[in-house]
Amino acid sequence: MPRVILFVLALILPFGAFAVEQENCVAEADRDWVHNNFTITNNDPGLVFDLCAKNSYTALLQGLVFLREFPQKEWTVDQFDQNILPSDLFDFFKTRIARIEFTPAGGEFCPEGAMLGIHKDDYGAIRVCPRASDLDGFTAASALLHESRHSDGKGRYFHTNCHHGRFGGAHGNTSRSCDSHLGFKGAYAVGLEFYVKTYRTESFSPALRQRARSLAIIDLIEHFQNPPLGIGKGYLLQAESGEVSFFRPDLEELSPLGSAGNKLVRFFQEPMPSLVLASRYFVPTMYDKASGMVKDCFSPSVCEADAAGMVAQEFREQSRAKRAEFLDVAYSTPNMINYTCLLYANSMDCTRSDGQAKVSVDLSALRPEKFIHANGTGWIKNDVLFLLDQDGYAYKMPATFAALEAERAASLVKEEELLGFRSMAGVSSRREMVLSWTGDLLYYEVFEDRLVRVPQAAGLKFRTFLGPVYWSPALDEL
Repeated sequence: MPRVILFVLALILPFGAFAVEQENCVAEADRDWVHNNFTITNNDPGLVFDLCAKNSYTALLQGLVFLREFPQKEWTVDQFDQNILPSDLFDFFKTRIARIEFTPAGGEFCPEGAMLGIHKDDYGAIRVCPRASDLDGFTAASALLHESRHSDGKGRYFHTNCHHGRFGGAHGNTSRSCDSHLGFKGAYAVGLEFYVKTYRTESFSPALRQRARSLAIIDLIEHFQNPPLGIGKGYLLQAESGEVSFFRPDLEELSPLGSAGNKLVRFFQEPMPSLVLASRYFVPTMYDKASGMVKDCFSPSVCEADAAGMVAQEFREQSRAKRAEFLDVAYSTPNMINYTCLLYANSMDCTRSDGQAKVSVDLSALRPEKFIHANGTGWIKNDVLFLLDQDGYAYKMPATFAALEAERAASLVKEEELLGFRSMAGVSSRREMVLSWTGDLLYYEVFEDRLVRVPQAAGLKFRTFLGPVYWSPALDEL
């Protein structure tokens, strides 16, 4: 049982895509109102209570004012809103929290990445860390509600480990970043409900409402150990024409992202042959060679903001001619590689995960096809990054940037056996899904040792598939 329950930036601002800069000073009347309602202690020697600074103090003030000003109304219970929160959101927080302490970075209360938290022996106080300065009024309000829920039941609403997605322990992340299930009505359910209520409040700006809807969908996908609303593991399929669809082998249903139907429907209004599918920490990322667009897509309607990150920025800054040769991207992953690479027709440009070193590797002796990071398959070693060549052989990538920088192309180790597929993934203990070099989507029946066509994909040709991806058509009912 952890001593402190911490609310970390990545849990509410995925990839930093939703951060907002502070534009105005906090009013003195709002400061006085906060200090009259709570006992405020500043234990951070680096923090100044400046109403015009962008720091953890002003973020806290803005968050509390946001809760106070939130329009009050009676809400209807549905699959997205369990009505855990009363109409008065500020009252929900104030009846649970009496003291607010600003704490310096480091140590027990503010480890790296922490924003604010509650101590297990002191449920009436919230500790605020310097990283809370990254929050604006809306996200600070969400964080405050999330943390105050932990004070209910004196530990009843602690988090548990995730089993899937970016925060799943199976992928090298052991953070306790999930509630067990939506009906548990824990801290993530409270945060989700706040986002839903914000989205459904018509007096808020369209931009804020869409932002809230996006964060609600992300929470539903990532922060419940047992995903609600029929959310399940599937794969994104990209046809040769550029059309993108979602496939759940466990349901044996081929359906489009954004539709509850069972037929292949376009993800974008028009096919995008220039689109390259990638996965950034288990979230689909779309790279468009023609426009330079890079977008993270949790669902069809949650891909508006350009993806953050130095690698995406590097791609956007490339010339149109070089982008036209773009093939794939591999992101740094715990326990696999400590660098990220953009793959082109004759080279790859790689950046160490701290962004402080880069190397370009000449691949003119090869004919690169794509990167492969297999999971749950017996065709190639799992959780190892490979570069797949068009001759069908896979080359093992070095685990460290230092080895790649020192040996360049010589650091790639060729596998002894020919790899007969472009893409592969384990679906279950008895079945794997593979994509042939001719674009046919196939099942490999493990116990029978045979390949069979995926019935729903008969007559269709695919360029690649990506996964696992967690999604459900019910998400787009929000």
